[in-house]
Amino acid sequence: MTGRSPSGFPVEFDVLGVSVGAAVVSGALSVVAPPLDALTGALTVLALAGWLVLLRRAPAPWRRTEIGRPALALAAVALGAVLFLGSPGVVPEYRGMVLGLSLVPLWAVGRRIPRESP
Repeated sequence: MTGRSPSGFPVEFDVLGVSVGAAVVSGALSVVAPPLDALTGALTVLALAGWLVLLRRAPAPWRRTEIGRPALALAAVALGAVLFLGSPGVVPEYRGMVLGLSLVPLWAVGRRIPRESP
């Protein structure tokens, strides 16, 4: 989202970066406050939506050639979601932290997506 600051300069708001950062923090805090698991899940959905918007706005040649990194990032989030939703091998206290940390590869790929001018 782009807006104007009071000084007149454009200000950008990175939905992906903010939601991933907040999900990592809330996931880490969910170890001591388990109700924050729900917030981590909601921030994960927001991060995925922001990432898909960035991916859709990427130039078509980049989307055709770069398929490996986005696929690996989505696989990491999918693994985190599976562990979050009920894998018996993960200790329940750490499932929010696992989900939050699984978003970091998605953020790293999202930062490298080239942006077309509107």
